[in-house]
Amino acid sequence: MSGSTPDRNQAGFGGPAMDLLPCPYQSLDANGCFLAVNEAWLRLLGYRAEDVVGKSFADFLTGHHAVLFPQRFREFIRTGEVSGVRFDLRTGRGTAVPCRLDGRIEYDADGEMLRTHCLLHEADEQVRLADSLRRSENKLHVVLAAAQEAILILDPQQLITRANPAAGELLGTKAGDLEGHAFLEFVAENSQHPARSLLAQADAATDTQPGCDLSLLRRDGHLLQARARAEILWDEPHRILATVLSLADIGRVARIEEKLNENRDLNLALLDHTRDGILIFDADQRLVWTNRRAADLYGIALNTMLGLPPDDFIPEEERARFREVPTAGGEGREPASRLVRPQANGQPLPLELHGCTIPLGERMHTLFTLRDLTAEEQAFARLRECEHLHQQVQQSITDGVAIYEAVDDGADFRIRDINPAACRHSGKSREDCVGHCLSEVFPGTGPEAFIEALRAAWRTRKPRDLPLHLYEFGGRSLWIESHFLPLPSGDILAIFRDRTELRQTEEKLRAGESHLQRLLENLPAMLAAFDADGVPQVWNQECERVTGYSAAEVVGNPQAFAWLYPDPEVRRRRLELQLPGSAGFRNLEWTLRGKDGSYRTLLLSNLSNQFPVPGWASWSVGVDITAYRAIERQTDAHREGLDERVRERTEELRAMVTAMAGRELRMAELKATVAALRGQLRQAGLAPVANDPLADEEEDSP
Repeated sequence: MSGSTPDRNQAGFGGPAMDLLPCPYQSLDANGCFLAVNEAWLRLLGYRAEDVVGKSFADFLTGHHAVLFPQRFREFIRTGEVSGVRFDLRTGRGTAVPCRLDGRIEYDADGEMLRTHCLLHEADEQVRLADSLRRSENKLHVVLAAAQEAILILDPQQLITRANPAAGELLGTKAGDLEGHAFLEFVAENSQHPARSLLAQADAATDTQPGCDLSLLRRDGHLLQARARAEILWDEPHRILATVLSLADIGRVARIEEKLNENRDLNLALLDHTRDGILIFDADQRLVWTNRRAADLYGIALNTMLGLPPDDFIPEEERARFREVPTAGGEGREPASRLVRPQANGQPLPLELHGCTIPLGERMHTLFTLRDLTAEEQAFARLRECEHLHQQVQQSITDGVAIYEAVDDGADFRIRDINPAACRHSGKSREDCVGHCLSEVFPGTGPEAFIEALRAAWRTRKPRDLPLHLYEFGGRSLWIESHFLPLPSGDILAIFRDRTELRQTEEKLRAGESHLQRLLENLPAMLAAFDADGVPQVWNQECERVTGYSAAEVVGNPQAFAWLYPDPEVRRRRLELQLPGSAGFRNLEWTLRGKDGSYRTLLLSNLSNQFPVPGWASWSVGVDITAYRAIERQTDAHREGLDERVRERTEELRAMVTAMAGRELRMAELKATVAALRGQLRQAGLAPVANDPLADEEEDSP
């Protein structure tokens, strides 16, 4: 390990201060190669410095993290900051350590990247470290914002790099406006020498040498008497990191001390009401302070806990691990211990215990924190229930489900899990699949598109869909639809849906549609279909025969209706009656003009509103009745001729009847005259020579 120190010091930064960091630290150049790492980083991953410095960071990443590193590193350089990035690092022992990374970019005066500064955290410690860091930052912001004392942080050139609101108020401006200015700009002429001496001797300041009084020049031009105290922060021996300068208005010192006491009481009140239990033991290993939460966790009265040794709070099997508790934030921090402590009611309570030593006053104290893990245990129990439910669902669903793990950088995929439905689809047992690669389970089978889609989902970390593909499994042909979903673990979840029956049904439907199409084309009646604008979409052979226009001329042609119905009024009415939502019509006669200029009479019906057809906005059927109407007109003309001839014959007959009626009257008179003459002859004794042809036989007989 000692051989790594010259390499890190040659980089011009880091050094012993870097090795004092409690968490792993690393620095990369613009090419993603290591410039420096600290001792905590080397211990975490089990390397020597010469094995790391100068190597690419991607060489220590596992799986797809190494593939994604170049893109993510470019984004890091562009944004200048990352937080909470997850990845797995390969250790010197051949294992993988899940880590989270926080980092920033250091630039030179021209804005060019110099190096990265990154801290690593093990994933399982990330939440606790993040909470601790967040609490520390919140406390820092609260202290700086609430502090009545003005605080300035100066760089080695005595320029102000940070100021709290009290400092801005003290100097008559905003805190942000102070940054970048030299502190001596705000010191009056008569206090320049004491101020320079204060800054030069800041590292020697003690409580008995509290600093000096300075005349400060406010932005509004007024002078202010303030007590100044400075302390230098050293990055390493003989190298100044920053100077912390505190300024106190002499007239407000008493009020500031009162405020500090209030803050101290507030901190104690906050600790007393925190969710974690706190135990503080003095150098004699006696409990000197605890909060109510710790008393509640142990089920012991608060006043009876004071003065007890640590062994009364740590189980016997755990005591050896906490004999030598490390310094807070130092190296070798003891990992958390999970233990179960009985409460007063006898119920076991899962606790998590942390221990460290902290300076309080002039002596070191031991601090233990206790966290109740009941909620976490319950969450784990619910998680196990959800996992069990997930397994039940996976086993019962009809879709095939499998989980794949990439092997050899995506060259092949190992089956980590598979459900019964997927086994039925493939004709393989679970034992034949789980733990084996695809190339072993299905050698030479399945389309290459399946592997490509699976590999694309793994590389891009985006879902992929694979449309229907035909697979051959054990002499069976299956049409399967596949979906690939990347999981946070890096594996791929695949869902298979057997669409064989659907495919067969679709083929039957297509065959039926083809048969129906042929039937409609050869139907001995006119069939026409239209879109929502009235443009013809279907024009069968009967329509072609009747109108003379072919389907190629009519289908999709907006001018077709103008050819068929030249009269604008007739065309408008025809379109209105066939548009979607109209009432339609049944057995209406329409006269249209054919391609040869002749007019045809059609009997059409549009029943689209009663019998809609998918894909057609409207449709109509009809027959050509032109010949029928011609025969009907000929029949009417023949009937009218017959009626005229009957009328003429009737008149002739009526004249004959009238003539016959007059002749009979005259015959009756003649007969009466003859009869009278015959009577006179008989009376004269003369007998007729011949019979009277007009007389009846009875009258003519003697």
